[in-house]
Amino acid sequence: MLTFVARTWPWILARGIIAALAGLVTIVWPGPTLIVIATFIGFWLIFDGVGLAINAFTVHDVTPGERALFGVFGLISLVVGVIAVTNVFATLQALALLLAIWFFASGIAQIATAVRIRRFVSGEWMLILVGIIGILCGFLTLFAPVAVLAAAAILFGVTALVYGVAAIVASLRLRSLVKNATVRV
Repeated sequence: MLTFVARTWPWILARGIIAALAGLVTIVWPGPTLIVIATFIGFWLIFDGVGLAINAFTVHDVTPGERALFGVFGLISLVVGVIAVTNVFATLQALALLLAIWFFASGIAQIATAVRIRRFVSGEWMLILVGIIGILCGFLTLFAPVAVLAAAAILFGVTALVYGVAAIVASLRLRSLVKNATVRV
Protein backbone atom coordinates (compact mmCIF):
# COMPACT_ATOMS: atom_id res chain seq x y z
CA MET A 1 0.00 0.00 0.00
CA LEU A 2 2.89 2.35 0.75
CA THR A 3 4.15 1.95 -2.82
CA PHE A 4 0.70 2.83 -4.15
CA VAL A 5 0.54 5.97 -2.00
CA ALA A 6 4.10 6.92 -2.97
CA ARG A 7 3.21 6.69 -6.66
CA THR A 8 -0.18 8.34 -6.30
CA TRP A 9 0.41 11.49 -4.27
CA PRO A 10 2.23 13.41 -7.06
CA TRP A 11 -0.70 12.85 -9.40
CA ILE A 12 -3.15 14.02 -6.78
CA LEU A 13 -0.98 17.09 -6.27
CA ALA A 14 -0.89 17.81 -10.01
CA ARG A 15 -4.66 17.40 -10.33
CA GLY A 16 -5.15 19.69 -7.36
CA ILE A 17 -2.90 22.39 -8.78
CA ILE A 18 -4.62 22.25 -12.18
CA ALA A 19 -8.09 22.35 -10.57
CA ALA A 20 -7.13 25.25 -8.31
CA LEU A 21 -5.67 27.21 -11.23
CA ALA A 22 -8.73 26.50 -13.39
CA GLY A 23 -10.93 27.63 -10.51
CA LEU A 24 -8.99 30.85 -10.04
CA VAL A 25 -9.04 31.64 -13.76
CA THR A 26 -12.78 30.99 -13.90
CA ILE A 27 -13.48 33.17 -10.84
CA VAL A 28 -11.34 36.04 -12.11
CA TRP A 29 -12.48 35.84 -15.76
CA PRO A 30 -15.94 34.19 -15.92
CA GLY A 31 -16.84 35.85 -19.27
CA PRO A 32 -13.76 34.70 -21.18
CA THR A 33 -14.12 31.27 -19.55
CA LEU A 34 -17.65 30.98 -20.96
CA ILE A 35 -16.37 32.01 -24.39
CA VAL A 36 -13.70 29.31 -24.23
CA ILE A 37 -16.31 26.73 -23.20
CA ALA A 38 -18.64 27.73 -26.04
CA THR A 39 -15.75 27.62 -28.52
CA PHE A 40 -14.66 24.22 -27.21
CA ILE A 41 -18.21 22.90 -27.66
CA GLY A 42 -18.18 24.19 -31.22
CA PHE A 43 -14.89 22.48 -32.09
CA TRP A 44 -16.11 19.31 -30.42
CA LEU A 45 -19.25 19.36 -32.59
CA ILE A 46 -17.18 20.00 -35.73
CA PHE A 47 -14.87 17.10 -34.90
CA ASP A 48 -17.87 14.88 -34.16
CA GLY A 49 -19.60 15.92 -37.38
CA VAL A 50 -16.54 15.15 -39.48
CA GLY A 51 -16.21 11.76 -37.78
CA LEU A 52 -19.85 10.91 -38.40
CA ALA A 53 -19.61 12.03 -42.04
CA ILE A 54 -16.52 9.87 -42.54
CA ASN A 55 -18.38 6.94 -41.00
CA ALA A 56 -21.26 7.53 -43.41
CA PHE A 57 -18.92 6.85 -46.33
CA THR A 58 -16.42 4.38 -44.92
CA VAL A 59 -18.25 1.98 -42.59
CA HIS A 60 -19.34 -0.99 -44.67
CA ASP A 61 -21.34 -3.21 -42.34
CA VAL A 62 -24.29 -0.83 -41.84
CA THR A 63 -27.63 -0.51 -43.54
CA PRO A 64 -28.31 2.34 -45.96
CA GLY A 65 -30.58 3.87 -43.32
CA GLU A 66 -27.80 3.83 -40.73
CA ARG A 67 -25.43 5.29 -43.29
CA ALA A 68 -27.94 8.09 -43.96
CA LEU A 69 -28.28 8.74 -40.21
CA PHE A 70 -24.50 9.01 -39.88
CA GLY A 71 -24.47 11.49 -42.74
CA VAL A 72 -27.42 13.57 -41.52
CA PHE A 73 -26.22 13.75 -37.91
CA GLY A 74 -22.70 14.46 -39.12
CA LEU A 75 -23.93 17.36 -41.22
CA ILE A 76 -26.08 18.73 -38.40
CA SER A 77 -23.21 18.45 -35.94
CA LEU A 78 -20.85 20.13 -38.41
CA VAL A 79 -23.24 23.03 -39.08
CA VAL A 80 -24.03 23.56 -35.39
CA GLY A 81 -20.31 23.37 -34.58
CA VAL A 82 -19.42 26.00 -37.17
CA ILE A 83 -22.19 28.25 -35.85
CA ALA A 84 -20.93 27.71 -32.29
CA VAL A 85 -17.36 28.61 -33.21
CA THR A 86 -18.27 31.61 -35.34
CA ASN A 87 -20.93 32.95 -32.97
CA VAL A 88 -20.07 31.99 -29.40
CA PHE A 89 -22.73 34.33 -28.05
CA ALA A 90 -25.43 32.36 -29.87
CA THR A 91 -23.99 29.22 -28.31
CA LEU A 92 -24.11 30.78 -24.85
CA GLN A 93 -27.69 31.92 -25.47
CA ALA A 94 -28.61 28.38 -26.49
CA LEU A 95 -26.97 27.00 -23.33
CA ALA A 96 -28.87 29.55 -21.25
CA LEU A 97 -32.13 28.57 -22.95
CA LEU A 98 -31.46 24.89 -22.25
CA LEU A 99 -30.69 25.76 -18.63
CA ALA A 100 -33.93 27.75 -18.36
CA ILE A 101 -35.92 24.83 -19.79
CA TRP A 102 -34.24 22.51 -17.29
CA PHE A 103 -35.13 24.85 -14.41
CA PHE A 104 -38.78 25.00 -15.54
CA ALA A 105 -39.06 21.23 -15.99
CA SER A 106 -37.33 20.54 -12.68
CA GLY A 107 -39.56 23.03 -10.83
CA ILE A 108 -42.74 21.62 -12.31
CA ALA A 109 -41.59 18.07 -11.49
CA GLN A 110 -40.89 19.06 -7.86
CA ILE A 111 -44.34 20.61 -7.48
CA ALA A 112 -46.04 17.62 -9.12
CA THR A 113 -44.15 15.26 -6.80
CA ALA A 114 -45.18 17.30 -3.77
CA VAL A 115 -48.84 17.22 -4.80
CA ARG A 116 -48.66 13.49 -5.44
CA ILE A 117 -47.11 12.57 -2.08
CA ARG A 118 -48.90 15.12 0.13
CA ARG A 119 -51.22 12.47 1.61
CA PHE A 120 -48.30 10.32 2.73
CA VAL A 121 -45.82 12.82 4.14
CA SER A 122 -45.74 16.09 5.97
CA GLY A 123 -43.59 18.97 4.87
CA GLU A 124 -44.49 18.68 1.21
CA TRP A 125 -44.55 22.46 1.15
CA MET A 126 -40.74 22.33 1.05
CA LEU A 127 -40.87 20.45 -2.27
CA ILE A 128 -43.37 23.00 -3.55
CA LEU A 129 -41.01 25.77 -2.47
CA VAL A 130 -38.11 24.08 -4.26
CA GLY A 131 -40.29 23.81 -7.36
CA ILE A 132 -41.24 27.47 -7.21
CA ILE A 133 -37.58 28.44 -6.79
CA GLY A 134 -36.73 26.28 -9.82
CA ILE A 135 -39.38 28.03 -11.92
CA LEU A 136 -38.16 31.43 -10.72
CA CYS A 137 -34.60 30.42 -11.67
CA GLY A 138 -35.93 29.53 -15.11
CA PHE A 139 -37.41 33.01 -15.52
CA LEU A 140 -34.20 34.58 -14.21
CA THR A 141 -32.20 32.56 -16.73
CA LEU A 142 -34.50 33.67 -19.56
CA PHE A 143 -34.34 37.35 -18.66
CA ALA A 144 -30.71 37.58 -17.46
CA PRO A 145 -28.85 34.76 -19.24
CA VAL A 146 -25.45 36.44 -19.10
CA ALA A 147 -25.66 37.00 -15.36
CA VAL A 148 -26.82 33.44 -14.72
CA LEU A 149 -24.09 31.91 -16.90
CA ALA A 150 -21.46 34.13 -15.27
CA ALA A 151 -22.73 33.09 -11.84
CA ALA A 152 -22.61 29.43 -12.92
CA ALA A 153 -19.04 29.92 -14.15
CA ILE A 154 -18.05 31.54 -10.87
CA LEU A 155 -19.74 28.73 -8.91
CA PHE A 156 -17.80 26.21 -10.98
CA GLY A 157 -14.64 28.20 -10.32
CA VAL A 158 -15.20 28.20 -6.57
CA THR A 159 -15.94 24.47 -6.65
CA ALA A 160 -12.79 23.75 -8.68
CA LEU A 161 -10.71 25.94 -6.38
CA VAL A 162 -11.98 24.22 -3.23
CA TYR A 163 -11.45 20.80 -4.81
CA GLY A 164 -7.97 21.79 -5.94
CA VAL A 165 -6.92 23.08 -2.54
CA ALA A 166 -8.31 19.96 -0.85
CA ALA A 167 -6.44 17.72 -3.31
CA ILE A 168 -3.21 19.65 -2.73
CA VAL A 169 -3.56 19.33 1.04
CA ALA A 170 -4.41 15.62 0.75
CA SER A 171 -1.45 14.95 -1.56
CA LEU A 172 0.98 16.71 0.77
CA ARG A 173 -0.42 14.73 3.67
CA LEU A 174 0.08 11.49 1.73
CA ARG A 175 3.63 12.54 0.86
CA SER A 176 4.30 13.15 4.53
CA LEU A 177 2.92 9.71 5.42
CA VAL A 178 5.21 8.11 2.82
CA LYS A 179 8.28 9.99 4.10
CA ASN A 180 7.52 9.09 7.73
CA ALA A 181 6.94 5.44 6.84
CA THR A 182 10.20 5.17 4.91
CA VAL A 183 12.14 6.82 7.74
CA ARG A 184 10.81 4.22 10.20
CA VAL A 185 11.65 1.28 7.95
